[in-house]
Amino acid sequence: MTNSEPASGRGPAPTVVSAATWLMVVGVAAGLGTAIISVIGGRELIDEFSRRAPATGATPALISETISGMRLGFYGGAGLTLAFAVAIGLLVVPVRRGIRPARTATWILVGVSACCGGLGLVTTFQRNPPNLYQLQYGTGPTEEALNRVLADSVPGWSAVGSVVLSLVQVLAFVAVVVLLALPASHEFFRRRPLDGTT
Repeated sequence: MTNSEPASGRGPAPTVVSAATWLMVVGVAAGLGTAIISVIGGRELIDEFSRRAPATGATPALISETISGMRLGFYGGAGLTLAFAVAIGLLVVPVRRGIRPARTATWILVGVSACCGGLGLVTTFQRNPPNLYQLQYGTGPTEEALNRVLADSVPGWSAVGSVVLSLVQVLAFVAVVVLLALPASHEFFRRRPLDGTT
């Protein structure tokens, strides 16, 4: 990969910084994809769960409460993912220009995002992951039946898509943190004023 000229025209960004900004874009795209999957897949899951849940013998109030919790989780998670993606996306140009506070903010945002995504992946691949539904609603026969219905209602495409995009995002953001910490990156940001001006 060749060096690229930052927008300010004050000299080329080193390869490691250019690579970091491209990986930021990859991570942002993966985050946007995850948010979209969360909304669309969540809607499908809720529709299927609503159709199957009455057969478990659960009360309408319990079913309604469960669906409300799922909506909050899916849409709230999608909103948070979208907010992080937009914030990181806005940092791409300042990082490429060598603005020091942008690098610091990038470390923080991509670090938090990578940690959250990594924890989610660890939970996904556990043999016996914690059952948040049962932790909240109990472990009685009705709750266990609802939990089975919930698991069976998850669209296969959304589960696979979320895992793949989360993995891509985590790997991209870990690489961003490493690349922006390398000596060539440090020198690039050190030789520029805090606001990126000459």
